[in-house]
This record gives sequence, structure tokens and C-alpha cells, in this order.
Amino acid sequence: ILIKKMQQDIATVLHSVAPDKAARLQSSGVNVVVFRHHFDMKAVVRRWNSFSARWLYSDSNGICPGSTLPLFPLGGKNICKLKVQRAPNPGDINWEELAVPYGERMKMLMKTNFVMLLLIGATFIITYFMNILQKQTQETANHIHGEKRFGMQAVSFLPATVVALMNVILAMAARALGKKEFHDTKTTEEFSQAMKMSWGMILNTMGVILFQ
Repeated sequence: ILIKKMQQDIATVLHSVAPDKAARLQSSGVNVVVFRHHFDMKAVVRRWNSFSARWLYSDSNGICPGSTLPLFPLGGKNICKLKVQRAPNPGDINWEELAVPYGERMKMLMKTNFVMLLLIGATFIITYFMNILQKQTQETANHIHGEKRFGMQAVSFLPATVVALMNVILAMAARALGKKEFHDTKTTEEFSQAMKMSWGMILNTMGVILFQ
């Protein structure tokens, strides 16, 4: 009854504020509820995440399952199961991406990871050959004297500069690709970016050393 009343109130507000857009709006299926008391939130999360709720969709009644948990109304019938979890802070939520379907999220995640993998492979090859060039330049400089030796030593710094540039490019690419993905929170988005950066830099440093 309470859910139906809330739906009616929301529809009334939408029609009064923007009647031309109300008919085209669709729910994301995600609701963020703010409780007045912290213990109420903990009680709700505990109820909906118990063993009975997860596997039998019912209240916990000791050893035996209790009554069936409420269903969300759709088309006038209570048919949709609810999934309840503790929400992150409102400022951390990517509100525009909450309604993105799971399949679309996975497609974008595979695309961005594939592009990042190609970039890591390309920079790895460049870094590998730059390290070989640096070794050869240093060995040549050891057998040369005078101004030519100084020139060869100066050239030996070029591979290190290129490697640093590759790491900067990977960091920028990881940040841009992470923003293209669909994440419910800014924290998970930043985590995805950090993972891409970490793998790129690890392979560009430790990986090249191991394969030499």
C-alpha cells in the first residue's frame, strides 16, 4: 500500500512539474532510502540479506523460513523481487548510470579493457626495445672517448624519457577509459582506473625487466 501511494505521489508531482516529459520518463529500478535512525537501516539490511531472504525470499523464523517477503508491484500485480543492500553516500553515487542494464555494462567493460590491453601491449614493446637501445648505447659509450662519448651518454637518457612518456599515456588512457565505463559509484570508477594504471605501469617496468 505504501509503495503504491509513493508511486502515485511521484506521478502527480511529475505531471504537475513537467507534463510533457512525465509520459516519457522510465524508472531505473533503483531507489535510495534515507532512514531517520541508523538502527532502522541496519534492521532492514539484516532482514533482506539473511539466508532465508537470499535463497528462499522469505523472512527468517529461527530454523524454519517465515512468510514471503514483499514483492514490488508491476502492472498492478506484485511480481518483482526486491534486492536490498546498504547504499553508498549520496555524493558517491553515479545517478545517471544506475539504470544501465548489466549486459550493456559488461559490453562496455570488455571494450575498455580490450583497448587498454592493446595500449599496454604496444607500450610494452616500445619500452622493451627502448631498454635494449639504452643498454647498447651505454656499452658503446664505454668504448668511446671525448665528445662522442658525451653525445652517446646523452642519447642513453632518451629511452628513459620515452618510458616515462609511455607511463603518462597509459595513466591518461586508464582515466579516460574508466570514465566511459558504467559504474554505480565514483569509488568503483576510480578503482577501475587505478587498476588499469597499475597493470600498465607494472608491465612497463617489472615486466620488461623480467623478459630481458
